Amino acid sequence: MRGRIESVLDWARRAVTARREPGAVAGHLGNLLPKKTKVRRVEHHAALSFAELAAFMAVLRRQQGVAAWALEFAILTAARTGEVIGAHWSEIDLAELLWTVPPRTHEGWARASRAVGPEVLGWARSIRTAAAASVASARPSMHL
Repeated sequence: MRGRIESVLDWARRAVTARREPGAVAGHLGNLLPKKTKVRRVEHHAALSFAELAAFMAVLRRQQGVAAWALEFAILTAARTGEVIGAHWSEIDLAELLWTVPPRTHEGWARASRAVGPEVLGWARSIRTAAAASVASARPSMHL
């Protein structure tokens, strides 16, 4: 009960402060605005069935550009988007088939090593010449 009362009073204090000084709400919008799930129903994309994966990968491999390469790499390594975006060639040991993911790109704090399959070796050989020092270099801030 006390927590609920504190939440209501905290919301009221921030609402009054926001009217007086709009810049003071920075970092406190969580107390002033409803959660996204309360505003609009979250709709997830349908999953691709395993039976359709081979056909999807064939279509994906015909696509040009960094986005297609990044998606293929994510699928082949079962990596998260942030890990893929932050990947550098120097992290991928093609001889050992090992990708060392630094803590900056994944949710854990420690460095993580991920074994990659031989498919990644073929993928890397096919795009290595097209991508410069980083795995994907469409923009300076995007590595894959």
